Amino acid sequence: MDLTELILANDDIESAICSTFFDDSDSSSSSDDEYLLLGKCIIESRVTKYDRPIDHMNDVKNYSDEDFIRSFRVNRKTAFKLIEGFKNSDIYERLIKRANSRLWTITAEKTILLFLWFAGHQNQAYRDITKKFNINPGTLFRVISDVSRYLNSIADEIIKWPNKEQQYSTKTHYLTNKGFPNVVGCIGNVSISITKPLDDFIHIWDSDEQFRFILQAVCNEQKKFIDIFVSSPGVTETSVIFNKSLVCERLNENDNKDSLLITSNFYYPLLKNLMAPYVGNEKTFSSQQVHFNKKLIECCSDLDNTFILLKRRFKQLHHVKLRDPTRNVNFIRACCVLHNIADEEDHIYFQGEECVEDNLTTPAEAAEEIFLSSEGSLIREKICKNIYNSI
Repeated sequence: MDLTELILANDDIESAICSTFFDDSDSSSSSDDEYLLLGKCIIESRVTKYDRPIDHMNDVKNYSDEDFIRSFRVNRKTAFKLIEGFKNSDIYERLIKRANSRLWTITAEKTILLFLWFAGHQNQAYRDITKKFNINPGTLFRVISDVSRYLNSIADEIIKWPNKEQQYSTKTHYLTNKGFPNVVGCIGNVSISITKPLDDFIHIWDSDEQFRFILQAVCNEQKKFIDIFVSSPGVTETSVIFNKSLVCERLNENDNKDSLLITSNFYYPLLKNLMAPYVGNEKTFSSQQVHFNKKLIECCSDLDNTFILLKRRFKQLHHVKLRDPTRNVNFIRACCVLHNIADEEDHIYFQGEECVEDNLTTPAEAAEEIFLSSEGSLIREKICKNIYNSI
């Protein structure tokens, strides 16, 4: 049953919206015509006139700075920048025009804060969110979709490869503190589970018949993303994801010929510009190789910590309940953009919060090298000796 039939056949219009749009509320293929019908049904059934509690937004202005950060996962300064940016975007301009049909009547401020609340809270039911903010489920769905689109539209401005000055700063950090030369970032991946889509997307199962996406990312010493790539549905193999991303192409550009990425993930290839750990029986390793792997893992803890910070701030990423793969990808990317915009100091307010243990960048060790280039092997041996000799 498509959205139109579901809405027309359901006496409880709000239940229909929730069951369509998400886990207990998400849609996968709604056209503009369906949105128009949805709006008419909402108006005709007087959903907006339900006996709802006072709008949560009325209390926000009285929040302390700590309460604001705990609620919306960013500080006020960051939130207001997001609101202003969204208000001046083409996306919001189109939403304002749509307001004439009564399908969009909330402010830019409420739109952004609602999205931040949604992204930052994992266990709150969608119905509770709609009641808290005095909106209908259709509006919540539109907020998630449209703010995700807005954040994706500015992603290239926020998550970008470092310029020469920034690369020099990162290289200096890793050389001075860890002994690794020419490092511009740490690369790895993290698994993000999702709710089974409405349609029968068997092809997005992984080998364990779980529904998930893989987020591959490169971060710098400041724990900010400089490159991200979300896998296609069902693609979970590290080597395949790496080859589909633009990272190799970036490293082969003239400006990056002397730049290295490092990883502690055994399933990444060893290349001239990607240093991966030694693989095999550690008992057969030389003391130099053991020390190299140890220092490599220490460096790559920056990426592990970045993923932890990302999921601790935006708890929806522990399990994304949107039912459409495209919207899942947009939401994951949107949270990465927000991570780069957010103030890292905010995390002092999240430290006491419960955090789900995640599968980060160091899986079970591969039995053998996935791919080993001769040039990459020579560079690794040289770095290995230099790091060991500097002890």
